[in-house]
Amino acid sequence: TGAFEAVAAYGSPAVSALGRGAAADEARIAQVTSEFFHVLGVSPVRGRFLSAQDDSDGADARVVVLGYGIWQRRFGGSDDVVGQTLEINHRPFTIIGVAPRGFTGVDLAPVDAWVPVAAMAPLMLPDWRTRRDAMAWLRPVARLAPHATREAAAAEAGAVFFAAEEIRQRHEGDATARIVLTDVNAARTPGTGAWALA
Repeated sequence: TGAFEAVAAYGSPAVSALGRGAAADEARIAQVTSEFFHVLGVSPVRGRFLSAQDDSDGADARVVVLGYGIWQRRFGGSDDVVGQTLEINHRPFTIIGVAPRGFTGVDLAPVDAWVPVAAMAPLMLPDWRTRRDAMAWLRPVARLAPHATREAAAAEAGAVFFAAEEIRQRHEGDATARIVLTDVNAARTPGTGAWALA
């Protein structure tokens, strides 16, 4: 749409197993689409963030972006962490980047790492890309286009959302159904516009 510069989706972090045997540990892993970090305006401190190729059909989506904390704890803040392997839920993932210190994404809950939606969703629902109800666990986040107003963006988002037949049927006769946009920074840390340090 014209009101948004970029749109992404993310799922709340879930506890996952890291490694095996004596080296096994737990971590909070969030699934995100490729535009997630761009939408939130952050840059990696090492390596890169996800690309569209990482999260596309048929791609080997086994890549992971580490949170700053787990980079320090598990890898000692090593400069050569990019390219190393991290086993998540008994599957090898290649580390492609490290997020900045204190960054946790949209929510305040701590996040240890981010993986592409395409890496985990097929394990839960093999037909996740074609099932309309498969995306109910994902939440959208977007960056407004320059000079776009929140009101215009909400109207465009509503037009897209209510274009789906099942959504129209669900809200038929509900004159109050609408899309409400919330500022991410204000929602996270009111008045400061800063990330909350994890």
